[in-house]
Amino acid sequence: MKHWMLVACALLSVSAFAASPKGDAKAGKTLFQANCAMCHGAQAEGKVGPVLKGEVAGWKFDLFKRALTKGIDDAGKKLNPPMKQFKFTDQQMANIQAYLKSLK
Repeated sequence: MKHWMLVACALLSVSAFAASPKGDAKAGKTLFQANCAMCHGAQAEGKVGPVLKGEVAGWKFDLFKRALTKGIDDAGKKLNPPMKQFKFTDQQMANIQAYLKSLK
């Protein structure tokens, strides 16, 4: 019985620390251009919304996801101006982040 409990705990631990989805920068560019460029600029250089290439692109995936889904930045503050809340899948968000990481 103890053996099964250890296995169950190990599986739960692994799933809690599951890796972020691997992003596809090409797919992310398409999503970014259609949904984000209007406010963040064609090259994520910032307009009404902040610059996304550089620091934001390097956020851990869970923080990037929180910004997109809840409008909260890496420091736990509400984004200002507030960002439109999108209904992206985890894979789509990973694709957008991969695209942002590809920008120099």
